[in-house]
Amino acid sequence: MSAQKHIEITLPASKSIVNRLLIIEALSGQKIVENKDISCDDTEVLLQALHFDNQTINAKFSGAAMRFLTAFFAQKEGEWILTGEKSLLLRPVNELVEALKILGADIQYLENEGFLPLKIVGKKLHSKTLKIENSQSSQTISALMLIAPMLHNGLTIKIKNVSSFPYILLTKKIMENCGAKIKIVRKRKFCLCPTIIANPCHCGSLPAMTGYIKVFPKKYFPKKFPIEADWSAAAFWYACAAMFDTKPIILKGLLPDSYQPDSVVKNIFENFGITSSWHTNLTDTHRLILEKNRCKSVLSASSVFKYSFKNCPDLVPALAVTCCANNVKFIFSGVKNLKIKESDRLAALVCELRNCGFMLKNSSDFIFWNGEKCVQQNPIKIETYNDHRIAMAFAILSQKIGLEIINRSVVEKSYRNFWQDFCKIAKK
Repeated sequence: MSAQKHIEITLPASKSIVNRLLIIEALSGQKIVENKDISCDDTEVLLQALHFDNQTINAKFSGAAMRFLTAFFAQKEGEWILTGEKSLLLRPVNELVEALKILGADIQYLENEGFLPLKIVGKKLHSKTLKIENSQSSQTISALMLIAPMLHNGLTIKIKNVSSFPYILLTKKIMENCGAKIKIVRKRKFCLCPTIIANPCHCGSLPAMTGYIKVFPKKYFPKKFPIEADWSAAAFWYACAAMFDTKPIILKGLLPDSYQPDSVVKNIFENFGITSSWHTNLTDTHRLILEKNRCKSVLSASSVFKYSFKNCPDLVPALAVTCCANNVKFIFSGVKNLKIKESDRLAALVCELRNCGFMLKNSSDFIFWNGEKCVQQNPIKIETYNDHRIAMAFAILSQKIGLEIINRSVVEKSYRNFWQDFCKIAKK
């Protein structure tokens, strides 16, 4: 590994935060996001789309742009064709479209029912009470919430069995920071899931969210504020710290009291002996220092790591690769929505880790490894399936197992400087 005293990484701005702010910026007509925060393809796609009128818009590979733009264009006067690249055309959007139609939206499927491309004729929408159960994506609800302050009487959404609920709370926080008024009433039980993790509340096994969301008709009055770095991107550096005896890794721009759901990664990796400590320099820039302490690890080859990723599914690729590299058996639940991400991530992990010699299995809402191994592919070539998180997870593993990653450029979807940063830690 690198011989320097520490490894310093400047993470990209959180695309979850930036995407939501770009919609608020377009709705309010006030500038919020700085150019420096447009740091990945996903945010650039959304920014460009919001500045075009009456045209065909290509959301490329971005599920967030697909959902946020569908809701945004539905309430904006004009006519649009919303499409995307091949993999995005396979990701369902029917849940959001049907909800918008209840509000009076004029949306047509141009090819396959429930999928892009869409024809959207924007018009004034009506305030209604919506019911959304077993949501395919929390972004459906976030998309509706973001446009709700523009409706005459706001919007009420009754929800049942909604996964990734912390992303809805993130949307609420961002909207409130920009002047909106939201009320959320939740009904849930406490987690009683048995686990080998020291602190049971870290198991992540919270039931899907049930309750209602009320967005009041209070228009946005946004103001500029610093945008936090991306905790989802930080996961790959936690994985690196867990796999190797690296020098301390410094991650810039993350906050200890973050609302980003993937900030739970700092708790998860405590099980691998990774400590997280914050330091603030003279310019008030938050610096998170990752260090490995083997004595604090509670995982071994004889243990089984159990965790529900219902509220943070994007962390699964980094954690699955980390467990295999450390010979830690695992059972991950709450992962069914990974089948409709940029790729079928469950199938991708099973296939590509098999090429690396690890025999994973998956079924419905689970992916697990019982320690079974097989002969590695020779040479090992990792297919990324146009999925940035698959590419980054296996990049870290490449430092332990010699492998080649096909289509390395897919990381630009969320982390343009990943390979540049990776060179700071890669074997020379």
